[in-house]
Amino acid sequence: TGNEWMAAPGDYGTMTFNLKGGPFITVDQKLTSGAGVTSGTYFLDKDAKTISFTDAIPLNNGWDQVYSSARIISLTKDAMQLAFRHPTKDEFEIFNYISKEYADNWVPAGPQPDPNFDHGNQQALLSVTTSKTWKFDLEVPYNWTDLDGAFLNNWNSRADIMATGWAPYGDADVANIDGVSITFSADGTVTIIQDDGTSASGTYSLDEPTNLIAFSSITPNIPIASWVSATTTAENKWKIVVVERDTLTNEVTGIWLGKRDPVKSEYMVFHFVQR
Repeated sequence: TGNEWMAAPGDYGTMTFNLKGGPFITVDQKLTSGAGVTSGTYFLDKDAKTISFTDAIPLNNGWDQVYSSARIISLTKDAMQLAFRHPTKDEFEIFNYISKEYADNWVPAGPQPDPNFDHGNQQALLSVTTSKTWKFDLEVPYNWTDLDGAFLNNWNSRADIMATGWAPYGDADVANIDGVSITFSADGTVTIIQDDGTSASGTYSLDEPTNLIAFSSITPNIPIASWVSATTTAENKWKIVVVERDTLTNEVTGIWLGKRDPVKSEYMVFHFVQR
């Protein structure tokens, strides 16, 4: 799922609370269908942690309901989070507000690098001392993770994938990937064997601080199911995202190699195991 439920970025206006002779509130709506200025009063119940409004419409993103009270989820010097209960649905609409002072002084941090992982000696992980051959996990050969390596789909079996109704991986697909392998050698060569027996070789380099594998003279492209293929980024790279180890022996049992999405903050990851 995406973030379609989130409000579009923009200056929605202000809410000004005034205790002088009050409590009064003035709301300046700027981007909604009910744009304009409304004034009224408010009542803050500190014990019940609620706030109610009279005559003024709380600052919003153009909802189709007019709410007059909210639960206070959080309230600090710089931020406030209010939850408005829908009058006919069993749900809340939650809005986050920041103070004008905070907004006026906020400076974007700029693009931040993707987080990296401490997998230990990753060269040994890929190739041991000479070479190591990896094959697809036939139960869950692919998934997605966030940038911290947390899986976005709770898939533990092929049935879990098929149950989604949108993610492909049927009976025939298993037979189409059970012969696939990728072999990393310590001398920097890599060989991919497709399910039909064809093979291709090239070289790879591993940047351990960033967990990135860069390929040269070979571009991995392994069909898995329908529109799903194990491919690399535009820079022909994979990232070592997740490493699975035996809880008793600490031996590596599986590895998830990820393709960074160029737009979304996520990886499409491919699951390789020793079998």
